[in-house]
Amino acid sequence: MRWAYQNDAYIIENDYDSEFRYGIMPIPSLQSLDRHNKVIYVGTVSKVLSPSIRCAYLILPDCLTEVYDSKYRYFNASLPSYHQLALAQLIDDGVLEKHIRRVSAVNEKKYQVLINAIHEYLADEVEIFQQPAGVHTLVRFVNCTNQKKMIQLMKAASIGIYGTKEYWRDQQHAREDIFLMGFNSLSEEDISSGCRRMAQVLYDSYADISKRA
Repeated sequence: MRWAYQNDAYIIENDYDSEFRYGIMPIPSLQSLDRHNKVIYVGTVSKVLSPSIRCAYLILPDCLTEVYDSKYRYFNASLPSYHQLALAQLIDDGVLEKHIRRVSAVNEKKYQVLINAIHEYLADEVEIFQQPAGVHTLVRFVNCTNQKKMIQLMKAASIGIYGTKEYWRDQQHAREDIFLMGFNSLSEEDISSGCRRMAQVLYDSYADISKRA
């Protein structure tokens, strides 16, 4: 923020799913710490409400509101007005804040179920990068050397895991063994059974490799 002030620049802060932090105090946003109006805060309600609403928002420094009004005076947003009005009412009534607290508590419990299930069924195969926040966690498949094949293997067993190679800036050094595992859209029972099934898939695939060897 000091650099932005000294260089007359702006920081764009994409505060993605920061509402969900488990067991630790929330980290304050840069925008809340900004004393020189140099942070443009960007957010969405996709994780706290629904992606189908397609609602995102900007919190602009006061000095940029006139610029925004000038450039986007005739911009026709695809978000229906009734969605915006309903969301504004949720915020004004405090309902959105209560909803976020409730969803965060549910997600925290699911996160712990996932961690426990990995320890129980996949302790020798999966390493957890514990980061108690968000709606997914990073994991490392210890023996994985091909991310694409691992995703296909799990997909054939109706298990969804997601690779991280596409997020690497340097593709030559992108890791093959790092994956994302989501949990907020699953029930606690599905999380446990999914990890158990994942362990079976890995066991069967390694057994098959051993037979061929």
